[in-house]
Amino acid sequence: MPKPLSRLENSKWIAFGGSYPGSLAARFRAKYPHLTVGAVSSSAPMEARLNYKQFFEAVGEDLGTDCSRYIREATQQLDDELKAGPTGWESIKKQFNVCQPLNGTDPMDVNTFLFALYMQIGYSMISIEFEPNLPKIQTICDIMTNTSGGSRALDRYSQLSKVFLQKQGYKCLSADYKSYVKYMQNKTIPVLKELIKQWTYQQCNEFGHFPTTALNDQPFAANIPIEYFTQRCADIYGPTFTPQYMQKQIDYTNEYYGTISTINITNTVFINHSLDPWHPLGVLHDLNNSTKAIYIHGTGHGRDMYNAKPTDPITIHWIPGTHWEYYMI
Repeated sequence: MPKPLSRLENSKWIAFGGSYPGSLAARFRAKYPHLTVGAVSSSAPMEARLNYKQFFEAVGEDLGTDCSRYIREATQQLDDELKAGPTGWESIKKQFNVCQPLNGTDPMDVNTFLFALYMQIGYSMISIEFEPNLPKIQTICDIMTNTSGGSRALDRYSQLSKVFLQKQGYKCLSADYKSYVKYMQNKTIPVLKELIKQWTYQQCNEFGHFPTTALNDQPFAANIPIEYFTQRCADIYGPTFTPQYMQKQIDYTNEYYGTISTINITNTVFINHSLDPWHPLGVLHDLNNSTKAIYIHGTGHGRDMYNAKPTDPITIHWIPGTHWEYYMI
């Protein structure tokens, strides 16, 4: 009898993946074209950047003008309270259920709190398709634009943050930077339990992708600079991880694999979604006659990989007889 896998010996293979695996699928096709006949790459960041300042800008675009304006107003008011001294810090602790007293003189503690707060919305946007319990765009903006929930935008943002905490099963937001570093250095936690540890190392050593508030046209006013993230890497992994070292590693990643504009690849489909904060790092335009880009409006990260739902927008419906499986408007 033939061996069970013998029928696969002359098969043709297509690399497939979404998100980071989507990046790997495309890079595998580019580096080893003799091993595959093509690739499908969904919601894949295809360029390493130390300072990914377009992340929150994309979040703002997804939320819309009015909603983003109120969030910016709220975070400006938050910044004013941070500058007000101990009275303001205590007010923030109560409003946002901060786990420990907030030391406004320690920029690493302040940015740990701000990053956790901002990424409530940021993570919700990334996971819009696969975390059904998290508040979605409509809920976020209903709270932020409803002035009956508080005369100040900051009051409404505080309500929104508490909704996120409740949905995520957390009691409070952390502002303890040293505890975060200690946790990330803990080698006794099973690696499959906390995948964020592996991804953080890849960020520091390969890709960057750190979401800062460096652009003016984004909804968060209080500043989270790139220095916060580079210092995190150094404190967790040691003094080798200087900004210069990290930039060198990122440059190598881009040189080895290619970037959005330089990757040499054929027979590949890149699929991206307008509500995905990662799409600015994706391939959004055809690269050549056999490498095509599909950009789907009104859907989030990796939506094309999930089962169809009655609530799906027409933009992702399958239209029989069309060249592509996705109808775009």
